[in-house]
Amino acid sequence: MPPADVSVAVSRRKLACVLDPVLLLSHAASPRVALRLAQTLEPWLTRSLWQTLDASELLLDRLANDPQPLLSAAAITALCDLRASRDACSLPFRWIGDRLPESVLGDSAEPADVEQYEWLAGALQARWQRQTGTAARPAESVVWVAAGAESGGATDLEPVREWAAATMVRRSRAAPRWTFDPEPAALDAAAVSALFDGAPVLCAAAAEGSPPTPWAVLALQRVGVEPTLLQPLPADSIFAAERAHLRDALAAAGLAALVEAMPRLAVLHASVEADAPGDAGDDADPWTGARAWWYWL
Repeated sequence: MPPADVSVAVSRRKLACVLDPVLLLSHAASPRVALRLAQTLEPWLTRSLWQTLDASELLLDRLANDPQPLLSAAAITALCDLRASRDACSLPFRWIGDRLPESVLGDSAEPADVEQYEWLAGALQARWQRQTGTAARPAESVVWVAAGAESGGATDLEPVREWAAATMVRRSRAAPRWTFDPEPAALDAAAVSALFDGAPVLCAAAAEGSPPTPWAVLALQRVGVEPTLLQPLPADSIFAAERAHLRDALAAAGLAALVEAMPRLAVLHASVEADAPGDAGDDADPWTGARAWWYWL
């Protein structure tokens, strides 16, 4: 009897996992980790990552002279090369762009989610501005120069180019040069997590600080959302099952050695109560009463 010509394949939807932009930009191996992680998870990138890559020339010019750079020039170059070498839809990632046609949503999201994301991210940006005194409004300038610095005049900050996010890349007041601010960039990952009902955010510990804490956790603390550290992680909790699943996903993707050489990884969840802008009014803050949790992976 000849062999059957019919084969059956069973697949299941991969777990959506948001990749913290600071994690992707701060270690040379991070782009490879992201690509291989797509074999076992559904990686979501943040808008702030793409906007930082748009400023890559400005950042790379300065990284070579920075004795302790936060970002990795190799990671930035690899991500830029990856974006330039493939069509957006052929990349194994999902993201929400500046507009719906610039987004790659896949099966895990719907066009209406773009509006929801804008609401969540905009509210975080408003909180950030209130806490830090940042003059930029959402959807305005990320690149700033010290006014008059070139001519030796005053050093008040002025926006010089209009981009879609605020405070990601700017020139410092004390010593004008291009810098990267990790906390507002990481806030974008928290907004995507909340959009998907608290999807896990894969992030790394900040290089500074004792004890070490992920940038995304520090960013949420700054805007008034206090993530709960699950340590020790209760063995009977769903978070423990998720931790095991994520560790298995990293191992199944062949990432054990690469991850071991990177800063310690952590997972963050951010959750809000409101489901849509109209639930509590368009001007309401969806992060009022928000909850967040994190644990070491």
